[in-house]
Amino acid sequence: MKMYETKFSFADETFLVRVDDKKVFQLMKAFTPEFESKKKPDLTIDFHFHRKNVDFNFVLLDLQKKALSSAIQQKNKNIVELKSIKGSKKKFVSGFINLKKNYAKIDINVKRVYFWGFFNFNFAKIVAIYLTNKKKGNIIHSSGILKGKKAVLFSAKDDGGKSTIMLLCPEAQYLGEDQNVLFFRKGKLFVQAYPFIGTLSNIAKDNAKAFELETLFFLKKAKKFSTAKLNRTQAIGKLLENDIQGTFRFSNIKTKERIELYEKISEKVSVFSLRFLIEAKLWKKIDSFLKKERI
Repeated sequence: MKMYETKFSFADETFLVRVDDKKVFQLMKAFTPEFESKKKPDLTIDFHFHRKNVDFNFVLLDLQKKALSSAIQQKNKNIVELKSIKGSKKKFVSGFINLKKNYAKIDINVKRVYFWGFFNFNFAKIVAIYLTNKKKGNIIHSSGILKGKKAVLFSAKDDGGKSTIMLLCPEAQYLGEDQNVLFFRKGKLFVQAYPFIGTLSNIAKDNAKAFELETLFFLKKAKKFSTAKLNRTQAIGKLLENDIQGTFRFSNIKTKERIELYEKISEKVSVFSLRFLIEAKLWKKIDSFLKKERI
């Protein structure tokens, strides 16, 4: 079967992605023109799609998470098995990532209409496992903005206010709206938008650029605006809860490496809780707080 392939880079890593479905390939290329690379790949990923008449409603998010979210660390620590959740009668996903050989293979068994969604999520899962294994970074459930030359991230669960806060600051350059890659580069912490989140109409021209992270907020809706600096233990707990592993509830593989990574992150940037009520003056309050912290 013919394989379509492209190479693109983010988090300073180059991924060679090969798929056997032309439409998935065309979508992938449309989302990643700014990310394309000619470098030697650090990780090769093969996706094989099988058209199965599976009764699966992709719109139901809870079912989506359960169907897509299982990842099991095998006795051989270099192998991570990827598959549908334990106990599922339908094998939507099967495959593995070999962290020693830098190779992953995924088989997806769903109706063709769901191919892109399954590709998108499982690619993110593989990248998260790969970056975590290198203790270099992870994908964080968050929105981001660029203020000046530094990035600010807002992390929360679904409907936690991530997109709203971005929209209340229209003069800022937007980073990822739902997922961002957080990674180290030469000892500094950087943010880059995850390439496959959003629509083709709102992809920024400079979407592939990475920016140094200044501040990370964990959001919670409340009746009154307040902030509190998190200590290292609190920051690590929130990061574990809001990275892609915690958000999508797949097995907490590489937990030790994630904790070590988040210890480094909590030392590099200021991490705060932010309680807020959605109001017109919300961004002014956040901006004022950030200016005081910079002093």
